[in-house]
Amino acid sequence: MGGHRAGEVASFTALRHLEEELAQRLAAGDAPDAALLKAVSAANRRVFELAGQNRHLKGMGTTVTACLYRSGVLIVAHVGDSRAYLCRGNSILQLTEDHSLVRELVKNGGITEQEAAQHPHRNVLTRALGTEQTVAVDLGTFTMRPGDRLVLCTDGLSGYLAPEDILAVVSGGGDLPGVVRDLVNKALSAGGADNITVILVEF
Repeated sequence: MGGHRAGEVASFTALRHLEEELAQRLAAGDAPDAALLKAVSAANRRVFELAGQNRHLKGMGTTVTACLYRSGVLIVAHVGDSRAYLCRGNSILQLTEDHSLVRELVKNGGITEQEAAQHPHRNVLTRALGTEQTVAVDLGTFTMRPGDRLVLCTDGLSGYLAPEDILAVVSGGGDLPGVVRDLVNKALSAGGADNITVILVEF
């Protein structure tokens, strides 16, 4: 979580334990969706425990959007306001829902999507990994097609580029590293002042 204490420690810890737990669960024969869900939950517990053991790490947390691909199906586990987008042909679909204050306000009719983009509290999360002993994890499954492109990103990208802008870059052709560089550069040109993480996968 940018702006919070030890966010980099939280994200590193979560990733390491998620990977280890997922490998163990799959090796033990767990179903892929159950394995991914348990791995994210285990990562949450580890970050929470670590924060409780060191006062310098108190309150740390991270977002997570973790994907597992098996037999043509993409399984997505999600907590926070990082995002997963599916780019297919001339369309883009957001596969995750932000766990944020402004998303709740939009859902309840308190503000519009346009107002949410400029809201002073748009970075306030309602759910994050490691801030509580347990966390509710969103889990979704999606059938992928050849040519699909998956974008995983932090709000350093999605906060500065609209979905249609992301689609324009992703569907414009070019090699994947070049597309990622273009996305980052466009976010920076749009005033991006946050950390920008982008992962791009083509199926």
